[in-house]
Amino acid sequence: FCDPGTAQGKCMVPVLGGVNYDDERAWCEAYFNGATDCEEIRDEAQYEFVVANYVYFAVNGIWALILAVLMWVALNVLQAIITLPIVQRSKESNIPLWLTFPIIGSYMIGYVLLFSETAIDEVLEDIKWM
Repeated sequence: FCDPGTAQGKCMVPVLGGVNYDDERAWCEAYFNGATDCEEIRDEAQYEFVVANYVYFAVNGIWALILAVLMWVALNVLQAIITLPIVQRSKESNIPLWLTFPIIGSYMIGYVLLFSETAIDEVLEDIKWM
């Protein structure tokens, strides 16, 4: 989301200037011959990223609602076409299968978080200065 020509330059200014600098302005002046616009360029790119993510998640949420409504319509049409006892038996046999996917996914995520080589606190400390 950085402007062309700034992605490997001014847009890479570290938060608070990084390790050897007091602030972003000092970092920018040291690397770009006295320029002072690095922080503004980075902040603009981050703002554009946030806006793009809001749009992305809103579109995905709307898409999920549309799919849920379509599933509800399909289920009601199916119930109108097929007799109720057959639909009830089908639901009873499929619900345990549908619930296994979230259970397996939660177990896998928990396993990765529990047995990973580094703790999440260490990872956050490593990237905190960026």
